Parts: sequence; C-alpha cells; structure tokens
Amino acid sequence: MMKFDFGKILFWAAFLIGLTPIFAVSQTVQPLQNQQGGETANPVVLIIVIGALALAPFGLIMLTSFVKIAVVLSILRNALGTQQIPPNQVITGIALILTVFIMAPVVEKMRAEAGTIQDTEAIFSEVSVKTLFQA
Repeated sequence: MMKFDFGKILFWAAFLIGLTPIFAVSQTVQPLQNQQGGETANPVVLIIVIGALALAPFGLIMLTSFVKIAVVLSILRNALGTQQIPPNQVITGIALILTVFIMAPVVEKMRAEAGTIQDTEAIFSEVSVKTLFQA
C-alpha cells in the first residue's frame, strides 16, 4: 500500500497556486487593428450597436404583427385540442418567420423612400461625437 505525503502535496499545491499571478501579470493585450491601422473597437459605435441590439426585441414586438400571429397560433393550437404540441418555441419560430414574410414589403418600401447614405457623408461627425461625450 502506498502512503501519500500530504505535506509535500500541500507544499506543491501552494507553490503552483502562488505562481499563477506571475503568469497573469506577464500577459499583454494589444488593441485590435483594422486594415487602415486604426482601432477596430470605437466605444461610441459599440454603445450604439449594443443599444440597438437591446431595443430590437421591443421593435419586433411593438412595431410588427408578431404578437398577433403568436396569439392566433396559440388559439389555433388550443382549438385543435392539443395542449403541448406544437411547443411554444415552435409557435414563436413560426410567428417570427411569418412576421418577416409579412413585413418584407414594408421594409422594401421604407428603404426605397429613405434612400442611401452617400460615402462622402459622415455618419458620426466630430461635432456630434464631441457633443455626445460632453453630455
């Protein structure tokens, strides 16, 4: 039968745990660079993108017919006498697909009337970014 020397095991465990901060301090992180040499992650753009992603479910629910379609499909499921089939995830998926199909002409009309942004126009001018940082 083999005996374990818990003193040695405890010493080596404490030694290895004590070395981990040394390896963590030695790591350096370089910012991501794009093709032109500028930084990829602009904080203002990241905040705007994250804000838009946070408001996307609100827009889906309030500005489209998603809720109406989901309610009709749920009522149809109950009318057929099935309580669990199809599951709620399937009903939500079907409602999402039907919403995209129904709203496609509206989106095309919006894009046609809004036009396109010219390459010479700046989306974020320096004045608007400075005003945003001062606010």
